[in-house]
Amino acid sequence: MADHSAGTAATLIGPGQYVLTVEFKINLLRPARGERLNCRVQVLKPGKSLIVVESEVYTQKLVSKATVTVAVLEKP
Repeated sequence: MADHSAGTAATLIGPGQYVLTVEFKINLLRPARGERLNCRVQVLKPGKSLIVVESEVYTQKLVSKATVTVAVLEKP
């Protein structure tokens, strides 16, 4: 969920481009107990070729925090 949300947040790209995860670091803080998972994302560094995004997954409490770097690629 953290990676998927980060990729969606990184869609600050132009037509004919897509993103691909190149690095992913996650801290699993506690079991995700609850009926619903929510994810908050923030673009930390929007770049031309790399975008860095932070993702936080919650139930009622923070359960994981990830830093994701995605590459911006051109569609063939």
